[in-house]
Amino acid sequence: MYLSPGWQAENCISTTEGFTSFNQIGGPAAIGNTRYGWWTASHIHHSHLLEELSNGNNNHIGPLIEIAKGLCDNEYTMQSVIVNLSLMGSPSMPIWSSTPTEFSSMSHPLSIPESGEDNFIISTGIEGALVCVYQENEGFYAFGLTDQQGQIAFDVDLNSTDKLWITASAINVLPYQYWMIPGVPGPPQSVSIQSAGAPDNHPLISWNANPEPDIAGYDIYRNLIYDPQNQSGYLKQNSSLVTNTSWTDQSFSMSHQGDTRADYYVIAVDNDEYKSEPSKEVSTIGFSIDSDESSTLFAPISEGIFARPNPFNAETAIDFLLLSDQHVTLRVYNMQGRLVRELFDGNVVANRLNHCVFNTDNLSSGIYLCRLSSEQLNETKKLIVIK
Repeated sequence: MYLSPGWQAENCISTTEGFTSFNQIGGPAAIGNTRYGWWTASHIHHSHLLEELSNGNNNHIGPLIEIAKGLCDNEYTMQSVIVNLSLMGSPSMPIWSSTPTEFSSMSHPLSIPESGEDNFIISTGIEGALVCVYQENEGFYAFGLTDQQGQIAFDVDLNSTDKLWITASAINVLPYQYWMIPGVPGPPQSVSIQSAGAPDNHPLISWNANPEPDIAGYDIYRNLIYDPQNQSGYLKQNSSLVTNTSWTDQSFSMSHQGDTRADYYVIAVDNDEYKSEPSKEVSTIGFSIDSDESSTLFAPISEGIFARPNPFNAETAIDFLLLSDQHVTLRVYNMQGRLVRELFDGNVVANRLNHCVFNTDNLSSGIYLCRLSSEQLNETKKLIVIK
């Protein structure tokens, strides 16, 4: 899990705020600060923790917290950190000492057989990554570090149908998490949407074939959205299972539906009629009907900010969508709260994708905050610049 930007009060900074308020520092586990008791002394614990980190004595968040507690050498500060600080997440999870990147080549099975026995190979692309496979409610639990190829193998033997989780973390890498249910197919991957072509531009939904050998077919669900208060809800569109990996919605025309949009997801079904979790959703938002080329859509389907790529180097595309007509501003701030770019200031139309580009010329590596503000919405997106 991630920590959102913290709060600062003059020179009093807690451990939570220190991890989240400054460039080049961060932590992928959550540290809670209740603000109860003598909270003003928590900056002493924070100072000890960063000193231990800079000395290279340890780089894991759980041990560092405990070491720093032991260095708080009077009753006042000890009472403060004991009352205030709690750790949620893996105590052995590495913390960040510079701007984090992402696992760029994470791969693993997307489902596990009903028998609960499988040889799991997880590839992270990073040597020495900490990988954990565990099942809820006292099920399977195993962990280890990846080899020189960034891989690790687990012999998974489950005794229930509770969720199986995969987590991975590494120094200065954003943590990864995925879950599945034994015996249930994995959700279809790489779902995309494009126009089937003139004259009606019916949506054509495509996806990758599921790797399970007992897949019987797929169900397609659609939600028609006329306005935020008038939606059909997700309804199954196919009367019989779709046995290939594409489907055209002949009942919806992007050329003649006005402002109405259609959102879709796909579900895999196996021979025992077990159904997967829904795939990622795709939407008809953002299509240019007048274009001569039909383009794959990776568009947002909900209100807010969407940045891609992120992390990035020179520039990133920032799209935003609102569900009602209103005046908005889109601005980028550094971690000290200083405005570095104003990307948009004006009126927008409901349910229409708005596009901006954030160029990082004259800006250094680090974490920046992109803030979308209006009378009805305030949302902040973390942007990671790596140069």
